[in-house]
Amino acid sequence: MKFLNTTLLLILLSINFYGQEIITGQLLDSNTKKGLEYATVYINGTTVGTTTDQNGFFTLKVKTIPCQLIASHVSYETKALPILLKDKKLSIYLEPKNILIQKVSVKSKNRRDRNLKLFKDNFLGTDKWGENAILVNEEALHFKWDYKQEVANGITFKADPESISTITTKEKGKNQTIIKRPYCLKVTASEPLKIELPLLGFKLHVDLIDFSLEDPYSLKGSISSFLGYYYFNNIAHENKSEEQKINKNRLLAYYNSAQHFLKSVYEKDIHKNGYRIFEEGRNPKNFEKCYNEFFIDNNVVVKNSKAYVSGLNKKKLFVFFYSNYKGHPKDQNNHKGGRVIQSPIYFLNDTCVINSNGTISDNSIMFAPVIGNKKVGSLLPDNFTPEKIL
Repeated sequence: MKFLNTTLLLILLSINFYGQEIITGQLLDSNTKKGLEYATVYINGTTVGTTTDQNGFFTLKVKTIPCQLIASHVSYETKALPILLKDKKLSIYLEPKNILIQKVSVKSKNRRDRNLKLFKDNFLGTDKWGENAILVNEEALHFKWDYKQEVANGITFKADPESISTITTKEKGKNQTIIKRPYCLKVTASEPLKIELPLLGFKLHVDLIDFSLEDPYSLKGSISSFLGYYYFNNIAHENKSEEQKINKNRLLAYYNSAQHFLKSVYEKDIHKNGYRIFEEGRNPKNFEKCYNEFFIDNNVVVKNSKAYVSGLNKKKLFVFFYSNYKGHPKDQNNHKGGRVIQSPIYFLNDTCVINSNGTISDNSIMFAPVIGNKKVGSLLPDNFTPEKIL
């Protein structure tokens, strides 16, 4: 099954206990056992983070435990640690990276430029948030293509001709063309990605763990998925007017996003937050395609700060977001209607799990545009809410 321009953003963070805790520790080289200075230590998906001192020591004030602590250094493999109440003083050993320096020819540079555009479009996004996002250290990216062979059978692709090779063979006395075509683009990074989000007032540190883009040149559409750890730094506002503009943008980025919708599902309050869900079906009288409202609360069970959504993996569902002229949600409980935006949603497992903050920890829920177009360029901290402008 293929979904047009679908995307998945994974931020692994669990929230079960609220309080103020202090976490201290030291980052060390796993071989030399020496402390690592200038490493970044942060709580994944938040604005909570710091830099280690000359001996590798750090201190963090954490409001939410359990949580996930990330240790990141340009010359070492990134490490993620689940933090529990007892984990207040840590010794974290990082493994050195093996970094290969590759020479780039003119031909490969042109191909790299095309790969870079594919990555930016599917990682940062092609909406206004993605177009205004700035990838500062794009030289850190490394690209690898997986290819597949298949019989042509009149298939056409959007690909650059340089990317497709053909072989003519004889099968049962007839000539047939075998196409070797790029199927999946895989991207890794040799260092944490530095991304500026000027519209949202953040500088973003991303430890990219995995990125893949399947069938980017297929006329039927592509599938992108990526896994990473995220640390937000606020950009200082120049004045009050700039602060108000940033706050307005953060609200617009948050509303009608995957996190906002899934948080509404967790809270069993999608109507209040401007959402309605419709299921595609057939009219029993004339078998024409029709859409009936679907009430997802019947398929959601909340337990231990998780929402378990079951029985939806074979349904064709569409999320409708209703808003006022400002783009803010219009409560569907009392005042139905408003400006509407539609996004297909796909539940890929029999049971899908949603965290209390609206994030997910696997690839079980995916969105097609418009929600699916919102990628890292519109990313906000996990604890963002309209009532708490960060």
